[in-house]
Amino acid sequence: DARNPMLAYLDQAPEPPRVIDALILTHPHDDHYPGAEGVVRHFDVCDYYDPGYPDTTKRYEAFLHLVREARCHGEPVRMHMGRETFGTLDWGSELDVKVLYAWPGSPTGLGHGNTLVNNASIVLKITWGTQSILLMGDAEGKDRNGLADMPRYAEQRLMAEYGAAGLKATVLKVAHHGSETSSTNPFIAAVDPKYVIVSSGRKSFGGTFLPDRTALERYCAHNPAIRIFSTDQNDAAEHRTTRDDADGDNIMIRMNADTTIVTAAASGRPYIPTTCTP
Repeated sequence: DARNPMLAYLDQAPEPPRVIDALILTHPHDDHYPGAEGVVRHFDVCDYYDPGYPDTTKRYEAFLHLVREARCHGEPVRMHMGRETFGTLDWGSELDVKVLYAWPGSPTGLGHGNTLVNNASIVLKITWGTQSILLMGDAEGKDRNGLADMPRYAEQRLMAEYGAAGLKATVLKVAHHGSETSSTNPFIAAVDPKYVIVSSGRKSFGGTFLPDRTALERYCAHNPAIRIFSTDQNDAAEHRTTRDDADGDNIMIRMNADTTIVTAAASGRPYIPTTCTP
């Protein structure tokens, strides 16, 4: 808990929240949910949303047990396991909150192994006035060696169901840490974001570090003025590794009905985005 930046941020707020209305787990990969363990221990959680993917790893089962033992105003957490149990997410009259996608209950057309788990991700869109954010979890759009012009998996399903009218967003939290398996060209064109947020570190995957440069280049090709913010800012130049890459590059998105501002949560200073090269 002492190393959990989200927990520290919540605790340092002028009026620290004691109740978390909704805790949403995108999918049961252990690079996504362990940070929520500290939140569950230190705050009341009222509603928990889970894609319902049938994962039985011991750490995930222990996490679910922790959530079930938590309380909201002394009452058990309301557990929403699977999209069919979500109902309507009512976060007040000003916000429009929609789950666009989650584990459909069948693996057909969603890949295998880690790809399948990634494509079980909850995809959430939050709209406030003219501003919106699309949170993709690890939902994928292609195989690593697949064609960037031919969406597959979750991206294909999202485009078929919603099209550009339903996917367009001011801010896009890029799927799968900016991997080459995310961000096909038709999907980028449909979302047409002004800001792109990438959550990544300095872990080597056979010599490849995320985000993939090719994925970022697709955003730049779509819109050279796009602003890309990544939590691995300067990590390569500073020779960081997984031991020291948690260096305060936490991204804060502040949004109201007509304005979006992106800053570094650690200091509040303006965050320097990655620029698109000509």
